[in-house]
Amino acid sequence: MDLGQVSEPGGGNDLGILPKPVPFGKYYLLEKVNTGGMAEVFKAKTFGVEGFERIVALKRILPSIAEDEEFISMFIDEAKIAGQLNHAHIAQIFDLGKVDGHYFIAMEYIPGRDLRAIFDRASKLGEKLSIAQVSYLIMKLCEGLDYAHNKRDAQGNELGIVHRDVSPQNVLISFEGECKLIDFGIAKAHGKSSSTQVGILKGKFSYMSPEQVRGGKIDRRSDVFSLGIVLYELLTLERLFLGSSDFSTLEKIRKVEFSPPTLFNPHIPQELEDIVLKALTRDPTDRYQSAHEMQEGLQKFMFNQGLYYTNKDLASYTKSAFATEISLEQKKLEYYRTLKKEDLERANAQNGRGSSEPSPGELSWDDEESQTNVFSRAMQSKEDVLAELDNIQLPEDDDIVYAKPKANGSSSGALEVVEKFKAELPPPREPSAALSKSSDWDVGDVKPVPKHSHNAPKKSRAGLIAFFVILFLIVGVLVGWLMLKGGPEYGTVTFNVDPKVPMTIEIDDEIVAKNQTPPFTIEQISASKNHNYRIIAEGYAEDEGIFVVDGGDPINIVVKLTDTTPVSGGTGFSLSTQPVGVKVSVDGVPVEGMSPFVRSALSPGSHKLVVSKDGYKTDTQDIDIPSNTIVQLQIELKPSAIALTLQSEPDGANFIIKSISTGRELKRGKTTDIIKDLPVDQNFEISVFQNGYESVVKTWQPPADRLTETELITLKRKEDKVEPPEIVAKDAHPTKVKEPATIIVKKDQPKEVKAPPKDEVKDPPKDKPKDPPKDPPKDENKTASNAPGILRINCKPPANVIIDGKDYGMTPKKVDLPAGDYTVKLVNVEKGVDATKKVKVEAGKVRTIVHTE
Repeated sequence: MDLGQVSEPGGGNDLGILPKPVPFGKYYLLEKVNTGGMAEVFKAKTFGVEGFERIVALKRILPSIAEDEEFISMFIDEAKIAGQLNHAHIAQIFDLGKVDGHYFIAMEYIPGRDLRAIFDRASKLGEKLSIAQVSYLIMKLCEGLDYAHNKRDAQGNELGIVHRDVSPQNVLISFEGECKLIDFGIAKAHGKSSSTQVGILKGKFSYMSPEQVRGGKIDRRSDVFSLGIVLYELLTLERLFLGSSDFSTLEKIRKVEFSPPTLFNPHIPQELEDIVLKALTRDPTDRYQSAHEMQEGLQKFMFNQGLYYTNKDLASYTKSAFATEISLEQKKLEYYRTLKKEDLERANAQNGRGSSEPSPGELSWDDEESQTNVFSRAMQSKEDVLAELDNIQLPEDDDIVYAKPKANGSSSGALEVVEKFKAELPPPREPSAALSKSSDWDVGDVKPVPKHSHNAPKKSRAGLIAFFVILFLIVGVLVGWLMLKGGPEYGTVTFNVDPKVPMTIEIDDEIVAKNQTPPFTIEQISASKNHNYRIIAEGYAEDEGIFVVDGGDPINIVVKLTDTTPVSGGTGFSLSTQPVGVKVSVDGVPVEGMSPFVRSALSPGSHKLVVSKDGYKTDTQDIDIPSNTIVQLQIELKPSAIALTLQSEPDGANFIIKSISTGRELKRGKTTDIIKDLPVDQNFEISVFQNGYESVVKTWQPPADRLTETELITLKRKEDKVEPPEIVAKDAHPTKVKEPATIIVKKDQPKEVKAPPKDEVKDPPKDKPKDPPKDPPKDENKTASNAPGILRINCKPPANVIIDGKDYGMTPKKVDLPAGDYTVKLVNVEKGVDATKKVKVEAGKVRTIVHTE
């Protein structure tokens, strides 16, 4: 069967469901999910032995490019790379095959939506995605990427996989709360049969890294940058690198020009903004060096902020946001589940292997994208979805046939699932004129679908050519094209600046005019290239921007500088602030501009001045302004909170920090750690302890003039003190001896053992064995009370066991202890476990502790 010739305009319906399942190798094509410039994706069904069946997504190369050897090689590489990956956050590849000359990949089908659809929905409704939701999604993608980046072959060699196309379109969110990375179509890996030439760009332009834009060598850090773009866009609902053309988009990425995310979403915490900015650093060496590092940063942020989010929360969101789409999907899946192999084979034998597969269509979203993705179609209106639900009737038994084709061989173009009900059929609507009147079957609700004529292969070929033309223009053909056109390589720019005062102008960081009066005309500016300019004049705020000359007529740039000199006339004030970037209001009216802030048209008398900035205490003053006077003011804001970086020597010690005034424990963990948002008007108690070292407890008072502070605490190693052994003979009083043959160490005797303070760590002498000797010497005076007791400890969720300050590791745990009283702490910072229990261990007996949260 030549699938390239079986398409018919108008085949199928608005849902993408084919008029009848089409056999394709061992699969039956049920529904067209999506069509891209190079491949198309179907929902398909396959059958196995003993009633096994599975719904898959089947990605097939378009007939128009089936002879493109380079793309075929890339397509096979995708299957080979992704087929080796088995991770919860990467879509699974099941099969790579070839049917009638057409290569295909069968992969996991997950009903859901991609991140682009979620982004579009939130933007349309004006609803910001929650910080916890976005952080959780990116954390899960980090897990999948890190797994792919570190994947090794059977011989233990790194595969060196780089996805190169991390973007919202390639992240699928299932309706059950799963997060999957898809489409390794252009992934880079060692040993690929296809290769990428230097300077050739692969991937979606607006999600590339700077090194990817340059066409140079890339590694896993390129994917980290792309993921940073996705994180930025989900937090702000703003496209990050989106220019007026592909060229301007790539220029923005090359220079990494963007506004901080808090400009669009002021609710983003500083710690999260720092994560975004680090991921988007231009120099790869300054970025997170792996997806795992980025995941750890996000995990730490969520813990510090007290954020808790799971796949159940994500499922709840998708089921609420896409309720109608889920109903439609379930309806279709119910129908697909009724399709049995025997019925399909019989129906195809009766109807013949006629034309049934719809023609390849256009990619219906984001014209800049050329990769084919595996997810459902773009969102429809609620009314359309509900209407489509009404037009699907489910069979009540396995007797399913399909309407026969018309005499001329054309299909009706509608979903012609015929159900043979024995009774209780609803009154049928008037049959569609598109249906064959000679049909032997009663047809229920069938929605006629208009026929759309189009020549898909030509469109696909044209789209492919356009795609490569754009690539060549970007990597250098643009210059040659301009030369062939006869256009000049250079242009001219004129700056008209107000006021006419001496100033300096820089273009691309080079001074082109110094202490000169405008206007300025600069010639020999490279055409068709972004240029930066900066204007500097004493007493005025600097002005900067970007311009492009096209090599034709001179361009004119008009700039008006902002005067920052103190005003001498009028009634008002001139305010200088430290730090800069504050918000200023007078009598509730915001004052625009930057420091120094000037208002010269106020009425004489008292005015309320408010200066504020996030992270600082708001300064409110009542200022009295005499008539015809400009009052000079200078305000320095004080931090409202401080971030403490706690370090220890040695590193990795346990710490607890408490507020002295409230007694509340603020945080516990291991050094080095950053404790944020500590009030500067409180004192804190810091306890640092580690096995084998003396504990340190100190009072710490935050400085009043800084946002950050580093505190280093050095622990002193304990000296091992071994008590002289004591031996008891039959006919003698206890005497001190040096021989270790028949010794009983005092600490092992059942005696008055007092629990140490919480902040002290007791460590037994190093040379004391953990377990009693296998063959202890016989001593007639040694009683059963000298034998150790056993303490069994378990906790749900698992927790770290600390007994009298000594760390014994994670539960479940069995510990042999001398008889006595002990303090047992169970700690799991991530799960919120912090429990303290007092326990008495008796010689020769087993004591059990079970703790559940």
